[in-house]
Amino acid sequence: MKQIINLLNQMNSNYEQLRRKAEAAITQAPDWRVRCSDKKGRHYYYYRDSADHNAPKCGRYADRSHMKSIAAIVQNEYSQALINEIDRQQLAIRDFIDSCAPDRLEALYTELSPARRALVKPLCVSDEEYAASWQAHEYDPKPFAEGTPEIYAERGERVRSKSEKIIADKLRSLGIPYRYECPINLKGIGTVYPDFTVLNISARKQFFWEHLGMMDDPEYSDNALHRIDLYEKNGFFLGTDLILTYETSARPLDTKLLNQMIEHYLLK
Repeated sequence: MKQIINLLNQMNSNYEQLRRKAEAAITQAPDWRVRCSDKKGRHYYYYRDSADHNAPKCGRYADRSHMKSIAAIVQNEYSQALINEIDRQQLAIRDFIDSCAPDRLEALYTELSPARRALVKPLCVSDEEYAASWQAHEYDPKPFAEGTPEIYAERGERVRSKSEKIIADKLRSLGIPYRYECPINLKGIGTVYPDFTVLNISARKQFFWEHLGMMDDPEYSDNALHRIDLYEKNGFFLGTDLILTYETSARPLDTKLLNQMIEHYLLK
């Protein structure tokens, strides 16, 4: 439900932008009423000036010299109709948000007496409870080969590169739940260990995150592309279920882009 409200707020923001465009499109135009007709595939326009008491009821025919004014009037009519409809829809969005109380769904469980809660399996939990349950998942991470460098993230788990430490520490600092090298099974390859499995808490959506750290190595890059293909063949699509970061020896991890990606995928 919170995701729906966030979507409605985004719609409202989009409507505000569209409303400003419509207001800017309204220009000065004569105080005429315009009538249009189509005959044999051609458009004909007639206008009636409110001050012209001798004009025929059907209006005067608009020749080429009148068309700039006619176009301005019709554009203004369209823009004003658009503004009116935006106002109507924004009012409906505000009414829905004001009357909707998604937190009440969670409170129906938390407000039960301890004795009743002991007998109930909650069907709706808070984001915090959901994230804690997700994070509590137990798994066996991929083992490290003997002699590999020991690099530890701030949370305490061992990672395989300084760039992975940067990613892990950034996720931790932002309170984003993650699992490091949690195994999954992909058809066509078997068990794989995504570098990170991460959770967008508000959307309650899980992503796999692969950091491709040696893309200037031909064999490594070929294997990386093969793995991306396998993710997508298993229904995990780049940008929807799969996040990628990458670097080469000449192009290190872009931390500014990293922040933008986290904001886009995990904090909305």
